[in-house]
Amino acid sequence: METLAFKFDWPIYNLKNIVDALSFSSYLHLTSERFSSSEFPTFGWELHLTLGCTDAIWLCQIGPDNKNTLVNTKYKIYAEQFPTRRLIAKSTYKFEKQNKMGYSTISLDSLTKNDSLIFHCEVEFDCYNIKLDLQENYRKDLLL
Repeated sequence: METLAFKFDWPIYNLKNIVDALSFSSYLHLTSERFSSSEFPTFGWELHLTLGCTDAIWLCQIGPDNKNTLVNTKYKIYAEQFPTRRLIAKSTYKFEKQNKMGYSTISLDSLTKNDSLIFHCEVEFDCYNIKLDLQENYRKDLLL
């Protein structure tokens, strides 16, 4: 088993202009670029943000088979408020649907600074390579 860790920043600029362009009854769904590891290209993550009547952010895990299954991924989502970070959501160590991990409603007014918003995300997950794990276990058994 191998644990991989990622850190990802998602800046959003001119937020006031974006919000002002929305009508009262509409909303906008923004998605970050996908971030992943070259070692495990079948896994990836995206941050999602909805703006409108209810502002919310969440993390979406893509892969390994793109089914909306339950996962137990360790993550933290912050809003950058230089020089500090404000924690918005973190893993509960319980299984969550992979397409809406850490879904949290937010107050844009309290998070926005200089008409911009920077989200920071940290993700850790365990990768299992059954073949390598079995080889390692048998090797240990043979040495005993």
